[in-house]
Amino acid sequence: MEDSETRPLGSHRRQRFEVVHKWSATATAVVALAISIYNFAELHRQPDIEMTLPHLFRLEKLGNGVRFYVRPTVSTRFKSENVEVIAEAQLRLTPADVTSTSRRPVFYWRESVEWYYDPDSDTVNNHWSGDPAPFIVSQDKPQQPSFEF
Repeated sequence: MEDSETRPLGSHRRQRFEVVHKWSATATAVVALAISIYNFAELHRQPDIEMTLPHLFRLEKLGNGVRFYVRPTVSTRFKSENVEVIAEAQLRLTPADVTSTSRRPVFYWRESVEWYYDPDSDTVNNHWSGDPAPFIVSQDKPQQPSFEF
C-alpha cells in the first residue's frame, strides 16, 4: 500500500487536472446551452415592426372630406424566422395639447395608389393601384406602400 508521501507527485497533479477538467467541461456545456436557448428564443419571437413616416405627405380636399396620402417605410430591425403580415393601417391624429378633450380623428386606409409624373401638365398625380390588401414585412424586404387615408 502506498503512502501519500511515497505516491508519485504526478498522480496528485493528474487527479487535480481531472477534477478541474470535469468541472470546466460542465460549465462550458451549461454556458453553451444557455446561449443556444437565447438564440432559439430570439429567432422565434415576433418581429417588431417599425413604421417611419416621410417628412412630407400630401393632403387633398375632396368635397366635405380630406384625403391624406402617405408613403411610409415599413420594416423590422431584427432578424427573425417569422414574418409580419400587415393587414390594416390607421392614421390617428393627436392634439398638441394633451389636456384637450376634443375628439381625436382616425383615418382608415382606403386604397393603395401609385404616383406618376405628368410632363404635359408638369404635375405629380396618382392613380389607383389596389384595394387595401395585406403585405409581408421582413428584415430583408422592407416595404414602401402608398396609402390613401
